[in-house]
Amino acid sequence: MFEGDEMRQLLTNGVIGAGLRHCSGMRMKEASAASRAHALTAAILAVSMMATVALTALIPVCSAKADDTLADGAIFVPSNISMGDNGTSVNDVDTGLATFVGRDFYVGKPKEGDRQSLTADSIDGSWAAEMEGQTFVRGRYMQRAQKGFFTIGTVAFGAQYQPANGSTILAVEGTNSAFDNSVQSIVQAWPSTITGTSTQGGGILQVRRNNEWSNFSTKLAGSRTKVWGTADNDDTIKLRSIYQYGYSNTNDSDAQWNIKDFSTVKDGQGNSIDIYGTKVTNDSATQKSWTSNGTVVSGFAPAQSEYVRKKYDYDKYDAFAKNEAEKNNGKRTWAAGRGAETSFSTYKASMDFAQDSERLLTFTGDGTSSLQIFEVSASLLNVNNDKGLDFWFRNIPENASILINVVDDTTGANTPIVMRTGWRFWYGGTASSDISDGNVYEISNGYVTGSDSQTESALYSKVAQKIMWNFADASSVTIMGGTTQNASNVNLTKLHADRANDWYTQETSMSGSSVTDDPAAAMLGSIMVPNGSFESHVTTNGRVYVGQDFMMYNPTQATMNGTLAKTASIIDMDQERHNFPWTASYNPQGVRIKWNKVDSDGNKLKAGTTWAVYGSLSAATSADPTVKPLATVGDNIANDADSTVGVIEPMTDLNPNSTYYIKETGTIEGYVQNTNIYRIVAGEAGGTYSTIDKVYNSAGIEITDNDSRLLHLNTGIVNKASGTAVEWKKTDAEQDSATLTGSTWQLKATSGSDANKTWTIDDNRVKVTKVTVNGGADVSMESSTTQTVAATVLPEGTPQSVTWSSTAPDVASVTAGTITALTKGKTTIRACSTSDASVCGSITVTVTGPEVAALSVTNESGETVANGDMISLTQGGSITLTATVTPDSVTPVWKVKDFAVASLTADSATSTSDGAIRAKSVTINALQAGIAAITVSAGDKTNTFQVQVQELKAMVYFPKSWKTWSSYYLAYWDSTGSTQYFEEMSISSCNSNYYSVSIPLSQAGSSWRFKVIGGSNWTNAGNNRIWPDAKAGSEIKFSGTQTNTLYVGIQGGGTASSDLPSGCSIASQSNESRIAVVSVADESNQQLEPVTYLLAKSAVPMLASSDNTVDCSNDGHRCDVNSNPGEFKIEDVTDGDYELTETTAPEGYDKSNETYRFTVANGQVTWTNPSGVTSGATALIANTRKTGSVTWNKVSSEASDTKLGGSEWKLTQLSAWNVAISQYEKLPNGVEHAIADCVENCGTDSFHDIASGKGEFNVTGLPWGEYQLIETKAPDGFNLTNAVTTFTIGPNSGSVSLSVDGGNIANTPSVILPEAGGGGDMKIYAAGLLAAVVAIMAGLLALEAKERQQ
Repeated sequence: MFEGDEMRQLLTNGVIGAGLRHCSGMRMKEASAASRAHALTAAILAVSMMATVALTALIPVCSAKADDTLADGAIFVPSNISMGDNGTSVNDVDTGLATFVGRDFYVGKPKEGDRQSLTADSIDGSWAAEMEGQTFVRGRYMQRAQKGFFTIGTVAFGAQYQPANGSTILAVEGTNSAFDNSVQSIVQAWPSTITGTSTQGGGILQVRRNNEWSNFSTKLAGSRTKVWGTADNDDTIKLRSIYQYGYSNTNDSDAQWNIKDFSTVKDGQGNSIDIYGTKVTNDSATQKSWTSNGTVVSGFAPAQSEYVRKKYDYDKYDAFAKNEAEKNNGKRTWAAGRGAETSFSTYKASMDFAQDSERLLTFTGDGTSSLQIFEVSASLLNVNNDKGLDFWFRNIPENASILINVVDDTTGANTPIVMRTGWRFWYGGTASSDISDGNVYEISNGYVTGSDSQTESALYSKVAQKIMWNFADASSVTIMGGTTQNASNVNLTKLHADRANDWYTQETSMSGSSVTDDPAAAMLGSIMVPNGSFESHVTTNGRVYVGQDFMMYNPTQATMNGTLAKTASIIDMDQERHNFPWTASYNPQGVRIKWNKVDSDGNKLKAGTTWAVYGSLSAATSADPTVKPLATVGDNIANDADSTVGVIEPMTDLNPNSTYYIKETGTIEGYVQNTNIYRIVAGEAGGTYSTIDKVYNSAGIEITDNDSRLLHLNTGIVNKASGTAVEWKKTDAEQDSATLTGSTWQLKATSGSDANKTWTIDDNRVKVTKVTVNGGADVSMESSTTQTVAATVLPEGTPQSVTWSSTAPDVASVTAGTITALTKGKTTIRACSTSDASVCGSITVTVTGPEVAALSVTNESGETVANGDMISLTQGGSITLTATVTPDSVTPVWKVKDFAVASLTADSATSTSDGAIRAKSVTINALQAGIAAITVSAGDKTNTFQVQVQELKAMVYFPKSWKTWSSYYLAYWDSTGSTQYFEEMSISSCNSNYYSVSIPLSQAGSSWRFKVIGGSNWTNAGNNRIWPDAKAGSEIKFSGTQTNTLYVGIQGGGTASSDLPSGCSIASQSNESRIAVVSVADESNQQLEPVTYLLAKSAVPMLASSDNTVDCSNDGHRCDVNSNPGEFKIEDVTDGDYELTETTAPEGYDKSNETYRFTVANGQVTWTNPSGVTSGATALIANTRKTGSVTWNKVSSEASDTKLGGSEWKLTQLSAWNVAISQYEKLPNGVEHAIADCVENCGTDSFHDIASGKGEFNVTGLPWGEYQLIETKAPDGFNLTNAVTTFTIGPNSGSVSLSVDGGNIANTPSVILPEAGGGGDMKIYAAGLLAAVVAIMAGLLALEAKERQQ
């Protein structure tokens, strides 16, 4: 069982309600464990199932025996559900639920105060008449039927789509009500307020089918009640609030009251009443999240004269003759053909509409998807000038379902919606059809029985089953009925026969007739209002699921012949609930398929993959754009019945006992799209099948190699990772917790798809704080215009690269900041920094639609290309078309649906997100054989035509004069392969002296061999024709890129010529290519040489993504998207082996000379160097700090150029650099080094003087830190200096200081006595000393003599 099966969508023949489907051979009782309900979302059971996710998601639900004789798959089409009378029209058994009411149900509407207490005047009355199918009410049932009756279950006229015999047709649980608990009545009926109308309770009507009566029952909470005002002693069954009509030979009977246990109240799939509220809410929310694939345009419905609306039985009685002339023309008379009827009356109304009498919503589908999804703003539905709202659905695939998500755009979440239906409803046509075209049908009278228009009748029921209206945001929805107030020339005709013996029926004109709220202006499709109440004034055709109250309310009366009639409808068709299923729901007569989406390890992928389902292998491999898939589905995007991420189940019922082929059409970011085709064989009806038994490549060839099958456990389809992120950090070798900034790198791919490519990578060091778009100003644009906005990434210095995206690219796309307005609506344009994708800026773009009066297309000759035309081109050819738009200021948008067949190019064109281009004129380039649809649109005008590209061929000529054979054959084959082709040649139509034949170039490879051979030179062995090999040198090169003569030397001596046979030309070969190959080789070699090759170059279509990156990566460069300094992250690295080398080291560090290596495989990164890196973790790559040096000189203070030797020093490191905190930290004990002056043989050791000059110092190998230098010994004869020199090695004032010049450190001279035994020196020193003593004595004697004289 797949994960999520427990809570699978319960859309059993309806939006919600599909039970567990068992495989062939399994039958379970209702009460067994296997009857657990499926649900669309897994919200309730998600927590309890978490532990089993990994296993259960991969176990197949069912498998069927693979049998190649099984039928091709197809969409399951249930038996037609046609509208008709009770007993005359009986359809299949309904296993779904017709109506669910989460709170209280009313035939009428509560008055103020009714919910606190009930009185005789409670509940406003309603003209509603019938409610078809099974109904669950979780609250109370309140009824005031103005017609005097209300029929439940089987109806007099409706879809006649009923649950199984014996089902509970009406359950009223009474547990979830808006009424006060003091109000005793759970079920209560009141009498009609219309004078003269007798009243009865709600009646359960049975139906007879398959020769058995339905025997429907009720389960009603609370005590039995009677119609309000009924006397206590009046025990008339009909006066009970709910009772059962008598049938066959039985009398009226009582309903089942006082029910306390509702656990057995279930629909046909075993889904109980108490889970529906949660299901409705969850299903609605899920479906609202799905992406729309269609467009909705608001406008006015067309003018129409004498529009006619009939009562359902009008055509039945119109078949009787009204006069003698009609009788003579074959109509029956009333008296002869009436059967048991004695009288009748029926009505038709006619009216005229002006252009603006009614509004029109046009829903245009994509023409392909099996679920057509539309998003409608609530404001488009709300009443506008009391005009009715008509609908037109076009370009909807034959078997597609329709989902309409109504979203709030007015007052915020849960806005009330009040809308009024119009009288008309159109269906059919293509995206370019006009509403008046023959393939568009107005089907509002499709319910009329006996109608001659079978198309209209069939479409009415079919469309009712296609549509689901999802009012997910509404707190309340009110749908009012049709009005004649905005019409003119309103005429009502009554067709009647008043007696059994009347010969003819009569038509009576009823003047003065009008209506303001007619329920006959019905809604087609199912309706969900999960978070609010629904007040319906109209007949509904589908399922109705309401989270709160449901009111069938018709308070007004129609005016007939100037008086109020006893009906709300001008044609006497009061409100009814007609029960139709939604076709997107599960039908147990069909089957479902499902599969898992996983990565290479079997882990489920994120949501977002998209898929197509085909019924045959040939369809799955076809390149023909007209071949459509049976179903399309996106994982949690659209049409996916299983909300489990990575589990895909199309909400499309398929034929049992058939084969289905699935292929991926789009994958998620980071993974390669899987191009294989997978086969699932579906077995018996009622099952869900998931086992994949065969895998094919895109060409339809079966794959048997396990690796190439890309299949996990036969249910998990594998996507390989397309690229992954690689991360590393630049660290300090001494402190690996610290990051280093400023390095640059080179990355080289050594294997994989990028082998031999190299990229540079710079360290991104500025953290992004903000992104602004267009200065924060929103933009308003007209469609078909463009505007460029700028994104600014802050702060300054941050890489300005951003990724652009549009939340609604169908409204406006964005490419590199250029916004292209496409269709009316709003979108958010977002720009996110590539350095930090979580930092984004956005603006709101509002697109308004231009008023386009006319659109036409012409070719180069001025001829008109009309809607639906076919243009024929030859491969390599082209044609230029011009669109003329009124007004000329609107630029049209061109789009091609198959880029492989044809492309569009134009001068000065603006590209859009989906490959379309905006230009007045475009050139259509024929690329390969096939058919491509081209659409040009402007405003609300569209022209669609097709281009058929003929295969490119070569025309080969052979002179008859060379050889006389009974027949001529051209043999040709690719010299690199073994497959040979042959064609018989015929006399050329342009020159009868030549035989010629054309051959498709697609059959040839890069090098061809040709040979012309006579009929007697080949062997026919069945279908195997073996040709002698061509002579050496007859190869013809074919590259597909040349535009001039293509020539290859022929070894056999042949000569090349550009001459064609007389009378023949390339241009004349209108159905061929622009290639001619002429046989002019010498006769003996019989070789064919290439002469002229004029194939035009293939044009590349202009493509642009709505989610694109600019200003980040270019050829030869990759962006570091991690803005933390020293931390690197590069994204989208494809599988392969890589080498990473550092080209610039962080400042102050040695550049690493190592080559770092890693491998990317399946999204995982494995580092082989550095080793020990956990898969997916960040690699730490260290750099070693460069050491520093200090130099100084020892000089005399008296002669700075004189260097003094012999000094000694103490060098002390006081602190060390802590890179983690970017600070120097004091060492507890300084590290001391003794430095002595070295003169010679100094060496290179660290912490030693390596300078050989006297008085010159150079100390190297210093680690980063703060240092002081102190002299410990002065040079001889000099005093020791007291100076302390300090310096820093390492980061300092914003840079890294590695070389410190201490300059000159000077010493002062000192007096030094000679040493003993130094003869000569001692004499000098003694003489000097003696001279000094004599000088002193002389001075003293002179001073004494002077004192005496005084």
